[in-house]
Amino acid sequence: MPLAIDSRRVGEITVLTCVGRIVEGDESATLQRHVDALTAEGPYIVLHLGGVEFIDSSGLGLLVRCLIRLESVHGIIRICCASPKMQEAFRVTGLNTLFKVYDSEKDGRARFTPHTSFEDPTSPPNAPPRQSIEVRALAFFAP
Repeated sequence: MPLAIDSRRVGEITVLTCVGRIVEGDESATLQRHVDALTAEGPYIVLHLGGVEFIDSSGLGLLVRCLIRLESVHGIIRICCASPKMQEAFRVTGLNTLFKVYDSEKDGRARFTPHTSFEDPTSPPNAPPRQSIEVRALAFFAP
């Protein structure tokens, strides 16, 4: 089955929903074109892989190249909804240490929010506004 990609914006993040196979050839070229085009618009991408039935070594290599490309422009790529077979491929190849893989699209999108309360002068001009969505506290009680 050829790779079909649906692209949509959710705020500053682009969600690419992939259905089919990510293999060497037209499928990889299609995904590469989408990521290259989106890098100029906003380098924050969530790859929804719930509909991907198979990925070969070329497809895994493409994901690594996309990660490197996005990081070179201060972008981020996250992966969500990967099937157990896909997660196993990431684990066996060690790519689970490079990519953050989330169970749901919403969880993957939420992880883009930085946790800080100061302005970072090294942020690129097109970076999304900084917000904080999480508070952690430790409470100690004397006996």
